[in-house]
This record gives sequence, structure tokens and C-alpha cells, in this order.
Amino acid sequence: MIDAFLCDLAARRGEFTADVRSAQTLTSAQERNSLPSKLRELAGGKVHLSMREDKSLIGGMIVKIGSRLIDASVGRGWNVFERQLKSQSLTTQKGAA
Repeated sequence: MIDAFLCDLAARRGEFTADVRSAQTLTSAQERNSLPSKLRELAGGKVHLSMREDKSLIGGMIVKIGSRLIDASVGRGWNVFERQLKSQSLTTQKGAA
């Protein structure tokens, strides 16, 4: 209950917490500069980072800000690429028939 209140209070002040899971530990420059500034633009306010390394990720990162999920992981990229190849293959097969 207290967590929900604090989360609501932070949102009213334009502050957000981003839960960041990355394949490897980010450099201090990435943690201090580039990532917070990009997330600030996206969230529209000040962003507090909660960082953790996730060895299950092949590469990239997954960021959760409130109910918004940003999947910039290599695994997701491969899944998108695989779907594109499959749909392209089906289109090519239909055209040949």
C-alpha cells in the first residue's frame, strides 16, 4: 500500500522508476548519461534507474517504466527477424503457385 502511494506521488511529480535488465553491466557513462536522457525523453520526466544484470539475455536490454515495456534485447530482434523471413517466404511461395 505504501509502495503504491509512493509510486503515485512520484508520478504526480513527474518522476518515474525504470527497471533496467541488461545482458551485461553498463558502463558508468551509459548509466549516468545516455540511458537516463533517452528514458527521460520517453517517460516525460525524471527517471530513477534500477539496474540489474540478466545473464539470460543474449544481448541488449529490457526496460520497464510503469506499465510500459521496452524490449531492446537481441532475442526479440531475432524473433522479429524470424517472423519477417517466414512471412516473406509465404509471400514468395504464394506468388510462385
